[in-house]
Amino acid sequence: MQKELAVSISDLRYVCIECPSCRTKVVLDMREKSGFAKKHTIFTPKRCLGCETPYDTAIQPNIDGFQRAYQALPIADRISFRGEPVAIVPLDS
Repeated sequence: MQKELAVSISDLRYVCIECPSCRTKVVLDMREKSGFAKKHTIFTPKRCLGCETPYDTAIQPNIDGFQRAYQALPIADRISFRGEPVAIVPLDS
């Protein structure tokens, strides 16, 4: 028997960024732009909102790109990510 993890793109509504310095977590809603995003015309902040430490430069453009793709996919519920199948060994009673 095998087990496989499958996640639909439409289920990936929230993305979380954790600051490596202060551990503040920012949760971004892929469907709705936050007040921050509307005010600053970007989806992903470039700095930690807690301590102002800059995030890795790859974070902002990649999450912004994923958010644009998420918004543009009307068929998001039919596209999924799948993990590597894992064999399940039954436990003996």
